[in-house]
Parts: sequence; structure tokens; C-alpha cells
Amino acid sequence: MALTLSLASCQSNGCKLLTLTDNTGLYQAITNPGGWNSPNVDLNTEVSIATLSIIDPAGATHLVDIINDLGFDFTTAIWDTLEYEVDNTYLGLASDIALSDGIYNVTYTIRTIAADYTVERNFAVMCNTACDIANLIKLIPEQYNCNKCNTDYINQVFLCYMLYQSALSAAYCGSESEYNNIMTSLTTLINNTKYEL
Repeated sequence: MALTLSLASCQSNGCKLLTLTDNTGLYQAITNPGGWNSPNVDLNTEVSIATLSIIDPAGATHLVDIINDLGFDFTTAIWDTLEYEVDNTYLGLASDIALSDGIYNVTYTIRTIAADYTVERNFAVMCNTACDIANLIKLIPEQYNCNKCNTDYINQVFLCYMLYQSALSAAYCGSESEYNNIMTSLTTLINNTKYEL
């Protein structure tokens, strides 16, 4: 069996860094036949080019050379430490600007003398929305009026949080149209969530 790449993502550093992790794993004949090393691609000796092609939510494409841009050395790499930190400047932003919320399409390519190996994944970046929801949540103690048993604000915040989780799920499952529909509703709800006495 050939190398079968796998990629995961995490957003961090105040939404200014996208961490992409190769979680292909080590070759095991039964449990991971598409993993790194013999009889597949040897991680330390066969990788000649490694790239990330990232399409941001606005549709712009950014090519990141993992070896030259990120300084990653495959000759000394260990299969369970393949982590690539792509900061916002590689995506055309100033260093103090957060990544935009939305779906990022990432194509991860490994080139050897014999072949190219590629995996394409969509990842949702939603830290700005998560921050908005966290700000709504922290107002619950102030906004909850026990004397009147008014739970409208709590219900609205709970709905925001559930829509946020639904958007993450839609993005993870590759349903961009569902993600966009949910995010439109969520953005409107966040902007309109107010507590009135």
C-alpha cells in the first residue's frame, strides 16, 4: 500500500496561528498500512518537497513551502512530531491581525522521486466567533434576573453556543453550504443578543 497522508489542525496564539499536524502515523501492516516508512515512503530520506496550499475564506490561495518557508527538516524528523505552524503572515496578513473566521481549504503535498502524495482537508477557524460567545457567556451573571425569572438572555446565549458547535460539525463533515448558512444565522444572533430589563 502507498503512503496515505492524514492532516489535523488547531488554531492558536490569539487566532494568529494555524497549526497543522501530519497524523499519518508510522507504518503498521495491519493497523496503519498507509503510514510512514518501509515499505512506504521513508520520512527521513525520501521527502524532497513538502507544501501546504491554503485557500482562505476569501478565496485567496497561499502556498507555504514546509522545508524552505517553515524551516522544517525532514531528514531529522520523527513521524509523531510532524507539526507545521503557519502564522498569519503566510496567509497575507499583518502579524497583529487575527485569521478570519471561515473554512480554510488545505492541500498537503509530499513529493518524493517516485511520486506525489496529497491529502486535502477543510478546517474551520472560528476563534473570533468563539470570543464573541465567550463575551456573551461572561455577562450571564449580570444579565440573569432571578427576581423576574427571566432566562431569555441565557436561552439566546445557549442557542449561540449550539449554533457554534453545529457550524464546527458542518465544517468538519465538509458541508460548506451548511456551515455558511449556520454562520449567517449565528452572526445575526450574536449581533442581536441583548438583555433588556
